[in-house]
Amino acid sequence: MPDLPQKHRKPKASVRKHQATSEQPPSAQFPSQWGNSRGGRAWMLLRERILKRDGFLCQPCSKEGRTRIAKEVDHIRSLAQGGTDHPSNLQAICIPCHRKKTAEESKQGLQRVATIPSFKLKPLIPVTIVCGPSGSGKSRYVKEHAGPNDLVLDLDVIKVRLSGQPMHQVDDSWLKPALRERNAKLGALAKQPVRYERCWLIVSAPTWGERRRWKEMLNATSIVLAVDAMECERRTRARADPMKWADLAVQWWKRYTAGDDDLVV
Repeated sequence: MPDLPQKHRKPKASVRKHQATSEQPPSAQFPSQWGNSRGGRAWMLLRERILKRDGFLCQPCSKEGRTRIAKEVDHIRSLAQGGTDHPSNLQAICIPCHRKKTAEESKQGLQRVATIPSFKLKPLIPVTIVCGPSGSGKSRYVKEHAGPNDLVLDLDVIKVRLSGQPMHQVDDSWLKPALRERNAKLGALAKQPVRYERCWLIVSAPTWGERRRWKEMLNATSIVLAVDAMECERRTRARADPMKWADLAVQWWKRYTAGDDDLVV
């Protein structure tokens, strides 16, 4: 089992500013330095290279005789279907075409998607799993502790990016596409080259059994944010349908079981 970073063992009085790679979309809800990029510095350089190569024009639109500015880079063959980051598998794409393509790919996928997937190989980098009830501050914790070359995987954020819907208001139809993308990126951590120094995986995982499965599969360490249900309810009052999120926190605590090697904060 990999050691926890030094900052977990001896928290400092002031936490350094987060600059990690994340799946976060640019919005008022998330700081701009998180961006909407898929990878770290290497990915950003590759992304810029592909946009320049394609003249900052959406390639699917160009094939249909339309001219539209591209702001994103897309995998022609998705990662979930075995695609890679090779430039030949990348294309500049506009946001509407990207969302349409993602929706079509999700319809072609498997009917069942594993919430906790199985991988034959272990990740080549350390993985830290951050767990806790709704409103416990999992995203904030990772934002404060992740490094500039770390990968952050948050299912809620992936759903927002894929759907274009507001955070905490994404309909359930986007869960399977988001799970496929997250699982594909976790699986890719076992393949060379890996551009990241550490992966932070945000999950609920109230039971020790769930956390143990994640940890054994990813050779990971786990952190549990043990924020009580009343405080979680207070924090989620500003969300749409706050009673739903308060109830989720209560249900998390009803299912919670402690683990001997969890770091509880």
